[in-house]
Amino acid sequence: MKIGELSERSGLPASRIRFYEANGLLPEAARAPNGYRDYDASMIGRLRIIDLAKSLGFSLEEIANLLPAQVDLKPSCETVSSALTRKLAAIETHMDKLRETRARIEAALHFMQSQPDGAEPRDMSDVRF
Repeated sequence: MKIGELSERSGLPASRIRFYEANGLLPEAARAPNGYRDYDASMIGRLRIIDLAKSLGFSLEEIANLLPAQVDLKPSCETVSSALTRKLAAIETHMDKLRETRARIEAALHFMQSQPDGAEPRDMSDVRF
């Protein structure tokens, strides 16, 4: 199938399909005599997996590691579960850092709001938030 049909059937723009191909997430398409890309129908499923993984925050490198080398195969449940567990751990770590930053910002805001009206901000190098 041509890239336009693959785009329509997968719901992804042709430019994204070409991008995924250029970055090795899709195998290079066969070329018809007229030079048009000719994709196998199995690419629809692969594109859906790529798009889902992308929507879950996986990087292109992480997605490439999820996908089996054989294009018509899907990643195993064990492979996906492991990747999802790692992604959750990374999200938790990031959320912990964000909570810490939020607390520091709230402390700084409270400090600034407790200063008298019209006061110039003092040297805050000795203040810890």
